[in-house]
Amino acid sequence: MFLSLALLAAQNSMGSCVKSQEVGAAEIEQVTAAPIPTGAKRITGTRISDDKPPRPSIFVKMDTDWAEYTLELSNEIVAQRSTPGGGYIIFGFHTSGGPGNSFEGLIFDKTNRLLSCPILAFPEALNFDEISAERYWSMEYLDLNSLSLNADGSGVVEASGDIDVSGFLQHVRFRYVTRDGGVTWSEAIPVKD
Repeated sequence: MFLSLALLAAQNSMGSCVKSQEVGAAEIEQVTAAPIPTGAKRITGTRISDDKPPRPSIFVKMDTDWAEYTLELSNEIVAQRSTPGGGYIIFGFHTSGGPGNSFEGLIFDKTNRLLSCPILAFPEALNFDEISAERYWSMEYLDLNSLSLNADGSGVVEASGDIDVSGFLQHVRFRYVTRDGGVTWSEAIPVKD
């Protein structure tokens, strides 16, 4: 089941995909604590401010200017790759295991135009109490194990984690699938051993 464009737009409207501002080289170097490499088109860093928790940022070169995009729901980058077509994909995660967690992404084309801000929602099996049949905070989350994209636009995110089932830990694996270069993704698909 692939996310519809309407659902994707609704998820993206939650503020996860934010083009914060146009930025200059001095500000990028301050955030990344390093000079901008010659010829760089994309740079990642963590923006720290007094009024917000640290958030991963990606700075992308647009012609002669730089723009900053922030993963608003994340506090760390868990995967980033160049795509076969010369674009870029990045996923972040907020390290707090509770109901509603997800991987959030930014997908850029080869010109650094933002294509999509996918949200890969964690499956309902995480943080679920089978006795009360309610969601709860039990620090169950997925680790993003691998991200792959092919030249035909197909790709996979593999993720795994441990969940409590009747007092016993059970290792679970899930897969998210794309067929359009990462613009849309399937729901979490259980992977059987």
